[in-house]
Amino acid sequence: MSKRTATGKRVAHRHARKRFTPKQVRFVAAYDGNAADAARKAGYKGTNQVLAVTGNDLLRNPKIAAAIAARENGKIKKLIATREERQEFWSTVMRACRHSMRDRLRASELLGKSECDFPNKHEHGGVGGGPVRFAGTLLTPEQLAMMTTEEIHVILSVLDRFGATPDTDDAESVES
Repeated sequence: MSKRTATGKRVAHRHARKRFTPKQVRFVAAYDGNAADAARKAGYKGTNQVLAVTGNDLLRNPKIAAAIAARENGKIKKLIATREERQEFWSTVMRACRHSMRDRLRASELLGKSECDFPNKHEHGGVGGGPVRFAGTLLTPEQLAMMTTEEIHVILSVLDRFGATPDTDDAESVES
């Protein structure tokens, strides 16, 4: 609600400006998960049961709950490094000669992974994701997943050199 002065300016109602009482401000600052303890620290009086009820009532106040949530979110955001902060840190470690080569290489690796410089994995398999059959020998998707692309090409070239071919039902998956 607002009123107009003689000059026509709007003035907010005196209760509209008041956001929190001093005790409510102290409660928000003291709240750490225990409403009764926070109410006691804020200056509210009474037995533990009375303080628990008072604290619970304060927590149900939407403005107080929002203030506590905003305070907690601010704390968490300060604690968690952003992507740019992590990348700056890794870059600093990677370039600093005072760190061991092991630490510098690890920082370089983490920086590269954060930028998706390295492929994570390649899927290899037969028809429908099943095993690839070569002249009666089975290679499971797990075995193929552990092999590098170069190793698979070596196996294929050796098999080709000796005239071994994939079974006919898996020929499509090897050619593609």
